[in-house]
Amino acid sequence: MNFLEFISSLAWPFVAVAILWFFRDSIKALIGRIQKVGGSNAFAEFGPSSQKEVSLASEDVDKQNKSVQEMLNKFNSEIIHIKEGIIETTLKSFEIKEDGKKVEVLKRYLAVAELRYEFERLTNIIWGSQVKLLEYLASFAPRGVAKEQLQKLFYETATQSFPHYYKQYPFEEGYLRFLKNSQLVGENNGEMFLTKYGMEFLTFLTQTGRTCLRFRDG
Repeated sequence: MNFLEFISSLAWPFVAVAILWFFRDSIKALIGRIQKVGGSNAFAEFGPSSQKEVSLASEDVDKQNKSVQEMLNKFNSEIIHIKEGIIETTLKSFEIKEDGKKVEVLKRYLAVAELRYEFERLTNIIWGSQVKLLEYLASFAPRGVAKEQLQKLFYETATQSFPHYYKQYPFEEGYLRFLKNSQLVGENNGEMFLTKYGMEFLTFLTQTGRTCLRFRDG
């Protein structure tokens, strides 16, 4: 027997084992339904699935339908329905026939919409000096900058110009923590670096024509 014949002889046992493994749950359920086994002509009769199995499957479907309906009810208005119609028309214009591809497109659009919402929220609460700090870190990316340097260049300068804002807003526990909690910056061995999320935020500011002059004082 040559090497190829040897491999071929192993093929069927491996295929059989693979089938048993992948369909093990179905096979277990089938074995549990055996009612009668034949003799010389080896046969087996299987009873119907138990009512319990059918009931459990039905309950799962009901739970899923209920969850979907609850989610839809949370966001329900005439304007939302109009937007849904626009999205449906857009999908048709793409001539996407496969449901899987439609889901991929919708997931991408949802991700972009959520990201834009997060960036709009950050834009409303971030201070101008913090945006300048992010831009400064971007010029050093992917390397970091010592916290002491950032404190002196941005925090202390802003404190001198707007002391009433920073009186109860310390650098570590307030000013810097906001940037870290917002995932705009990260820290490594005492140095701060701009995250990919922070870089994306700066890109958003550029694309939407936002500048430091348009941000709140500080």
